[in-house]
This record gives sequence, C-alpha cells and structure tokens, in this order.
Amino acid sequence: MQIGIKLKQLRQHQQLTQADVADELKLSRKTISSWENDRSYPDVASLITLSDIYHVTVDELLKGDQSMINHLVEIDRQAKRTKKEQGYYYWINLIFLFAYIVFSIPFLSLRVTSGLELLLFAAWLAVIITMLVSLSGNSENVKTKTMIDAAIIFVFMMVFIDPIFFQNLAKPNVTNVTHLNVMAYRIGYGFGQLAGPIVPNLSVILAILARPSYLRFGRHD
Repeated sequence: MQIGIKLKQLRQHQQLTQADVADELKLSRKTISSWENDRSYPDVASLITLSDIYHVTVDELLKGDQSMINHLVEIDRQAKRTKKEQGYYYWINLIFLFAYIVFSIPFLSLRVTSGLELLLFAAWLAVIITMLVSLSGNSENVKTKTMIDAAIIFVFMMVFIDPIFFQNLAKPNVTNVTHLNVMAYRIGYGFGQLAGPIVPNLSVILAILARPSYLRFGRHD
C-alpha cells in the first residue's frame, strides 16, 4: 500500500482533519494533502511525528511502499554526498586562507602577478559563496548561538583586526586612466576595498564555525 493512502486512512481512523495534522507538524494543510495524494513524501522527522500522532511505528508507515523507501535512501545518499562536498570546500577554504596569510607577511616578500592574484581571489570568493549557500540550504541545522558567534567574530575582526592589516591599502591612481575608464576603475577599486577585508573575515568565520564534525570537540554526528 502506498504511504499516501495509509496516511489518509490513519488520519481518518483517528478522526483528525488535515488541518489538525498540519497544526501538529507546524506545516500547511496543503502539505498534508500533498502527502496523502502521493504528490510528495514526508521527511524522516515528519514520519516520526506522524507515527506518534497515529500511534503506529515508522516501520508500519513505510511497510509496503518501496517508492517511499527508495526516496528515503536517495535522501540519505544525497546528504552523505553533500557532507563530503562540504568537507572538500572546507579544506580548500583553509588552503586559500593559509596562502593569503603567508603572502601577506611583509618580510617574506612573496609576490604574485596582479592577474593571478585576481584569479585566486575570485576562486577563493567562489569557494566561500559555495559554502555559505550550502549552509543556508541546511539552515535548520544551524543553531542560533552559531549565528551569534559568527556575527561577534565578524564585527571583532572588522573593528580591531582589519584596520591593522588594511590600513596601507593604496588609493586609486586615476592619472593614467582614460576618462572613459575612470568610472570602471573606481568601481573596481571600491569592490577591491570592500572584498579585501570581508573575504578573509568570512573565510575565518567559516574555518571556525563550519568545520567538519571530525574536527569538533565533544559530541557530534
């Protein structure tokens, strides 16, 4: 039996409306209707709550519906792939951050061409954006305390750390730039001034707060 039919029968047996179940799950009635008509599937957390509401086990809900089981298996595989990808991006971000710190040490006199520097900075920014998008996609797993910690770290760096490292940024020299390109030159410089402090700051925050579970202390998944 398909899980949608089973959910509808169980709900009716408990003399509950779709609105009643929706209120219990803090979802819309449309979502409950979608499940019961097999247009979509409930997630694992919802299945557990439904089993409590209908006084059955999760196994009883899933029994006989292979498509639902396959759906849950695919979700688990996707979660594992996403977790592995997040780990890759985390270490790539650390490599960029370490390289940035090393190349910023004055006495080492390490230099790269401006074109290569821009390319590497763009790649670093792409990694950070990818990590942020990935985290936003799992926002239900991001604790409020984590967000507060990130905001505190970001403000601390902008106020106390960045003025030390970015106080000697050169001002734009437009004397040798044609009139038609002055606006574009200044826009590019402004973006560089903004990205200069913000990208490393975000990188540090992600290095601290988005680290994989095997790098965390205490209990973890």
